[in-house]
Amino acid sequence: HWRANVDLQIIVDLDACARYMAKYACKFETMSKSATAIFQKVVSRITEGQTVQSALRSTTLRTTGNRDYSGQETSHLLLSLPLYSCTYTFITINLDGSRAVRTCRYRSNNDNDMDSKAAYSTATQSSLMDHYESRGTLEDGTDITQLNLVTFAETYTMVKGKLRRRNKEVIVRTFPFP
Repeated sequence: HWRANVDLQIIVDLDACARYMAKYACKFETMSKSATAIFQKVVSRITEGQTVQSALRSTTLRTTGNRDYSGQETSHLLLSLPLYSCTYTFITINLDGSRAVRTCRYRSNNDNDMDSKAAYSTATQSSLMDHYESRGTLEDGTDITQLNLVTFAETYTMVKGKLRRRNKEVIVRTFPFP
């Protein structure tokens, strides 16, 4: 018996959707009898002079270490199935202008250079914003100068230094939020 439910909510705006999703994702499982018993045991052992803060800390440490698993989650864990799946691919565009930094390790050919120990080199990696800024006409003659940033990110990706059309549909997220 799965006790699963289907929840339907009409979405009227983006903020309401985000609040609803956050509320739903943070929804707790009902507390089991064992967690209730632990709570009652800890509360009954409060000594004279012990602060409420100390009692709450003790209760929290004892109850949060072991959480309750739903029937669905237990089945997935026992069958080694993933606990979640998604049919969408997400990409994030960082709008603050920062770039990824790669650190590469190399060996020097010069014996005098740091006693032939591995040295490190850093380099910045071009972001999607850099590629968008330098967009133009593709090799096949397609003019992409009129595309907005989101459409550009949904449609194209860099593969080995060349702009290529994406094979799969993606959902574009921006950070920080505009």
